[in-house]
Amino acid sequence: MLPAGSSSAATAFRFNGRPAKFMPTQPQKRSRSNRNFADLRFEAALLQKIESEHLDDLRSIHAKAKIRIWSLAEFIEAPMEALQTVIDEISVAGGRRLSEAPRIVDLSGFGQFLQNLKNQGTHPYLMGDFPVDPAPQNARPKARKPYLVR
Repeated sequence: MLPAGSSSAATAFRFNGRPAKFMPTQPQKRSRSNRNFADLRFEAALLQKIESEHLDDLRSIHAKAKIRIWSLAEFIEAPMEALQTVIDEISVAGGRRLSEAPRIVDLSGFGQFLQNLKNQGTHPYLMGDFPVDPAPQNARPKARKPYLVR
């Protein structure tokens, strides 16, 4: 227990009266990482362990909140549905509908990164079924060739 008036950077919030196992990190760069894959794999395994423990706490019978848990794949597949569900639950009757989806960082290459983690022995099971090559969101269908009917 910390003395009154002191704080810890490792304790971002409390859950069920005990400090949550959450370590704030530096803001991530938007560029791709050139770090050693073994280091990335170790960090991914550590973060997945922390996330798994936190999800266990959220699923606990002692959690006093309405909790919905989506995998990353489920959220990326349909972000508007997930966000609208939350907005509907917290808003006053007759709340507004979301008009546009939030801007999401380009995740190209992320599915391949997860596949590489699987190939190296780390199973990222909390991500859900994230596709290796995601379907293009705004791809136009190929224009048909005009043809003449006689």
